Amino acid sequence: MRSTDDSQTLALFGADEIPPPPPVPLPGACSFGPWIEFVVHGDAKPQGSLQSFYVAKLGRTVTPQKQSVVDWRTRLADAGAQVVLARGGELLDGPVQIQAVIYSLKPKSWPRWRVLPSTRPDWDKLARAIGDALSGVVYRDDALIVDAHVAKRCGEPARCEVRVREIRER
Repeated sequence: MRSTDDSQTLALFGADEIPPPPPVPLPGACSFGPWIEFVVHGDAKPQGSLQSFYVAKLGRTVTPQKQSVVDWRTRLADAGAQVVLARGGELLDGPVQIQAVIYSLKPKSWPRWRVLPSTRPDWDKLARAIGDALSGVVYRDDALIVDAHVAKRCGEPARCEVRVREIRER
């Protein structure tokens, strides 16, 4: 059952404009660096669990990935690298906060009021692709991500809006 606040939010904001919820407060006294923001157009591709196997002919372990995922991660990395280079080229090296809103096209069979794509791909697999793609490009390592918000929405054009910033602990 939808609460009054939710329906008011939907009425105030168009189907493509539902605001993400506020971030979870961070403990202690923290300050933030400036946002690194960029948009990548196209359908987001999820990065599933990778399964490696040993190939005797090659004498090494191989981890296959779908080409569509590799292409998507390359596009994310290229967009992030352009913004980082424009800012001086220095990677974030401390704790990182990341926000991503992934917009996908709404199927024509869906009713007009439906704006939340509660379908595949899973948000966590989309987040994994984003986090891994930006590792070594925007921030030194994806282990630095300590605060993340990922949202899936319906909207045109299909795109991924990414915001990353460093959290400074005092």
